[in-house]
Amino acid sequence: MKKDFFSFFKKKSTDGNAENTDSRFDKLSGVISKYFTTEPEKQKVLREENFDAAGDVYYASVCAWYKVLQRVFLALLAVFSIVSVTVNFKHITYDNFFFLIKDFSTAVDTESVNYETLSYDASSDQSFCLYRGGLAVVSRSNVSAFTATGRRTLNNNDTYSKPFAVSSDKYLLVYDMGDGNMALYNSFAKVYSEKLDYPVTAASFSDEGSFAVLTRSEKYESEIIVYNKNFEKLVNFKKGSFAVDISLSDDAERLGAVYCDTDNGIISTKVVFYDIKKHEKLYEYSYTGEFPLACSFLRGGGFAAVTDGAVRIFDKGLVEKSESDGYSGGVVSAVWCDGEYAAVSVNDGISGDRNTLLVFDKKGKLIYNDTVLSYIEQLSLSSGYAFIKNSEGVMRVDLSDSKYEQLESQDGKMLIYDGKTALVCAEAKAVYLKFKD
Repeated sequence: MKKDFFSFFKKKSTDGNAENTDSRFDKLSGVISKYFTTEPEKQKVLREENFDAAGDVYYASVCAWYKVLQRVFLALLAVFSIVSVTVNFKHITYDNFFFLIKDFSTAVDTESVNYETLSYDASSDQSFCLYRGGLAVVSRSNVSAFTATGRRTLNNNDTYSKPFAVSSDKYLLVYDMGDGNMALYNSFAKVYSEKLDYPVTAASFSDEGSFAVLTRSEKYESEIIVYNKNFEKLVNFKKGSFAVDISLSDDAERLGAVYCDTDNGIISTKVVFYDIKKHEKLYEYSYTGEFPLACSFLRGGGFAAVTDGAVRIFDKGLVEKSESDGYSGGVVSAVWCDGEYAAVSVNDGISGDRNTLLVFDKKGKLIYNDTVLSYIEQLSLSSGYAFIKNSEGVMRVDLSDSKYEQLESQDGKMLIYDGKTALVCAEAKAVYLKFKD
């Protein structure tokens, strides 16, 4: 006989002749209805409190509503917790729970920059980058991450022949420019690694969590491999030209790259855009006589490509909308290209300490075009300032009025913490430089 689905909830009558019309299901519904109804709660408040005035019934109703809303939020929290645990069950491991607990102490380590120096193991061949408010230091035999207060949270003895490090808000990516090794780290451990057939020469993160690496293959001069946020390969883009730099859009839907190509001994730059979801090339632009230097998607939605002859800006539709006036035969001394700025310094070829600085903002607008009287070894931009590493230390130039401030420092890699703090990283320690507010 086919059983009624609700037979479990139904209660048989005492005489055995018929089922009682009041079922357990109905009683459960009544309890739930009572739990999320204001009237029973209001009557409870009126019974427990000594109300004298009739107007107090209004306040009892308000109390009842707050109580019911509290129960609704608790119920939603319970549902959300159950769904989250169910969906992410495979990620709930001992290691992840351990790192979550450890990360509580890191969160307490606020992004303080009151320390004058940060020390680490001395090495002659290192790569540095900022990571989660602190500093990542990568040598041939070690990968370390430090908080802003100098506490080491990551200490991995991994081997690289020629290491280079880039970071996002979530991960630190270390790749080997002399080999095919690459690995992703969080603040405490290595979370992914892979051995490619050829060296990695560039990489890019998206805000969405995806990343791309630039390498080559047996048949092609350039191969760009795109991974999703779960470290799974999405697509490979191969080309017979030598790629110099790559950039992922914030939403990880588009990829831009600048290639160097030659035709009958004449160098040209090719700017190529790809659709990651469709696995196809969107646009390609060619500029004869120019050598590519850097590229980046801009936070405003456009794209910047820097060559030794011009800074070229593309709009959201990836159509070229403007370019710098050219460099008038000058020599490029430094380049900066990230999501906020695209900049280039051009030496006049006569005096080493006379450079023209061109800066475009995230909307692709030229916001600075002036002469800087300083030899430029490295260039960075942040918070409306240009930071210049020269032989004397670090110079900060205000892009709004060209006023500058020079601070002495050691030789090394310059990193910009914020608009008033720079780090200069040498073989054994990083020195914080504090500029005036």
